[in-house]
Amino acid sequence: MNTKSVRSIIITWAVVLTLLEVIIWWVFNYDVFNVPIYVPFTPVKTYGFLFTVVLITIFIVFQKKLLALQPAITILKLVVLSTLIGCICEIFIQALRSNLDKDGVWLFAKGVILVSLADAFIAFFIAYQLKTRKTGMLLLFIFILGAVVNVLTYFFKR
Repeated sequence: MNTKSVRSIIITWAVVLTLLEVIIWWVFNYDVFNVPIYVPFTPVKTYGFLFTVVLITIFIVFQKKLLALQPAITILKLVVLSTLIGCICEIFIQALRSNLDKDGVWLFAKGVILVSLADAFIAFFIAYQLKTRKTGMLLLFIFILGAVVNVLTYFFKR
């Protein structure tokens, strides 16, 4: 695998993801277009929905580019590289959001770690589907993750 090509793909898509996330952050935090907080008739926040759609789209395109460059790339490597671009983006977003005082450093670190962990799960589902094309097994993985999250939420309610 050409390291220079992979590096340029990583940098390109990290910059694209960061720019799109900054635009979404700016639109919602400065109320530029008067976007509703919730998707109409649902409990889903518009910001989170748009963030997720952009992230999934970028991960799909990014992983497809890597697969075109190196078809033998492993699912693990796709997940790690996708998580890396998500982490790079999140570092910039969290730096924009927080002032790095005593509590700001903790919130910065927590935000980067938790969002990067969520990115890894999303990246795995995408990489698994793109590499194996086993949709039934993918749906089973998603169902199991949803069940685990619900059980954990039940036991660790605030």
